Amino acid sequence: MLNLTYLEAKAKSDALWSASSASSKVMEDFPKGAMGLTLDATRATPEWKAAKQIADRDFAALRDFNVMFTQQFKKERAAAQAARYAQVKS
Repeated sequence: MLNLTYLEAKAKSDALWSASSASSKVMEDFPKGAMGLTLDATRATPEWKAAKQIADRDFAALRDFNVMFTQQFKKERAAAQAARYAQVKS
């Protein structure tokens, strides 16, 4: 477990989400075939391989951090969700 406050952990989570989303967007920009799959010729390029490695790394970092975040800050996350719900409801 990390010694982070909830706000610090939330900021880190947001940063990891942004990085993962950005690298996922790069992967989406590669050409796709008729069935929506990345073409084998594209997958063989060094650009795709580098982008895939970055996307995998960013997603793994987010996944690993979220395990700690959801366990360590269960009460804080529930309170934040309740506050968002109350704000939308009113």
